[in-house]
Amino acid sequence: MVILSRSLPAEIWILLVLFAPLPAEDVQIAPALGEPEHQQPRFTFKLSELQPGVARGKDRWLVGRVHVFKPAREKSKSLAPHQVIEVVMNEPESFFAQFGAKRPDLNCDGYPDLQISQFGGAKWGRAHVWLYQPATGAFVSTNLTRQFALLSYANYRIDPKAKRLHLRQFRGAQLFESIYRITPERLLFESKHLVPK
Repeated sequence: MVILSRSLPAEIWILLVLFAPLPAEDVQIAPALGEPEHQQPRFTFKLSELQPGVARGKDRWLVGRVHVFKPAREKSKSLAPHQVIEVVMNEPESFFAQFGAKRPDLNCDGYPDLQISQFGGAKWGRAHVWLYQPATGAFVSTNLTRQFALLSYANYRIDPKAKRLHLRQFRGAQLFESIYRITPERLLFESKHLVPK
């Protein structure tokens, strides 16, 4: 338990609340809404960390695992995970579980994918994504996701209609936005511009 002084300024209290580590817990994620043709099971993700991570080669560390569970059928309530995904990052300590699992549609196929966030600092981070494969019900790593994991960003958004990734990065005090075209196999760089203040 951490005991904090009540004499701290309000701004410090706000920062402590916003950035306090959260306990790792199961994350229940629903399928995409409004797209009945792209139904997914209501997966549950259990995030488990290894602190510190286990070396897997130069600048590669196994920092934890994601256990993917499908809803158990009433007749067969198995506790075994549907899939276990190893989370490998470029540093031994990541604390990724406190950021939870996110569900972007990186490849713009209408199916939510799985994202684990890597916190890098106040101005950047990385995203490790596994694409959902409807034929097998599994989440897989591809050339596209491995390329995306190498990009650091302050924030990003995906335009599914245009199949574009808009990724913002700080260079010193300046904020730039890079635009990539999303293809099934990789990201293709298109342009970069300074974001006006």
